[in-house]
Amino acid sequence: MIAKKDLVKLLQNIQEALKVYSVRELNDAILTALNEKFDLKKEVDFVLKSVASNYKIQKRLIMHSKKRGEIQEARMVCYAILHYDLEISTRFIAGRIFKKYPNSIQDALKKFKALEPDRFTKDKGIMDRYKECRKETVEFIITKKEN
Repeated sequence: MIAKKDLVKLLQNIQEALKVYSVRELNDAILTALNEKFDLKKEVDFVLKSVASNYKIQKRLIMHSKKRGEIQEARMVCYAILHYDLEISTRFIAGRIFKKYPNSIQDALKKFKALEPDRFTKDKGIMDRYKECRKETVEFIITKKEN
């Protein structure tokens, strides 16, 4: 439980920071500090690199591009691995990893769940890439735990 004295100190520090920084800047600084303490940082980075390599695109495009098509597919595969396999919440993925609205992550995950790889060849391609990247991620995690 947070002591009253600590809470008062925290609120004073926030008030002082707001005199110097905008709310957005302060929020970004807090998120950056939280990300530094995030345990799965290496795994998240590996997932992004693995998917980028599989799709033959730059990691930066997955993170920041608003383009559709293969980049959007790659982003959806990242969301699926992060959420379903690493069990990271959609809110965390949205706010701390991709800096997007949670609804966009949830919509992509719904689309991923609705894939029909037995029926459509495009869906089969997406699912095959998901399985390949997932396999690489599992191998990375096992190797990391052994070291």
